[in-house]
Amino acid sequence: MSILWLKNTLQAKNNSHKGKSKMMKSTINFNDTRIYPCLIPEEKALNFKRSTCEIKINDKIEFIIKAKDATALRATTFAIKNLLLVYEKTRKVIENG
Repeated sequence: MSILWLKNTLQAKNNSHKGKSKMMKSTINFNDTRIYPCLIPEEKALNFKRSTCEIKINDKIEFIIKAKDATALRATTFAIKNLLLVYEKTRKVIENG
């Protein structure tokens, strides 16, 4: 069972008051906070031209992705997913010896 899950919060916010396009938002929660030191160098790499990623840490790590379009949202989500999958596989190898 994976400790990664994608929260179903894909939302389109209407920012038409200044002629801006719609912003899309998605949140990914990761229950293992031990990954946070691995994320510090990646924080800047997760911000792209058409999307940004904010990382919050409480009892879990929360990635808040804001994107200008669905393609940018998908690309950022996949980048985070791949980073977390590498961490999860490495953790399993270390634990199993």
